[in-house]
Amino acid sequence: MIRPAHTDEAEILTQISFASKGYWKYPENYFEIWKNELTISSDYIEKNDVFVFEVDGATIGYYSREYGGDRK
Repeated sequence: MIRPAHTDEAEILTQISFASKGYWKYPENYFEIWKNELTISSDYIEKNDVFVFEVDGATIGYYSREYGGDRK
């Protein structure tokens, strides 16, 4: 199922971001460089279109469309 993300899901979406990037075996120090880009905040979820993929009630992925400037 695909549905809109909730602001209280920021932590799990951040974990998914890091795990997805980790698949490609980048050096660990790269993750510190990318920390801001890979971190999903509740504010980000509020200000952008963020959707999660669920299977059997478990969030397994997400996608987002980021807006520049003030949208809402």
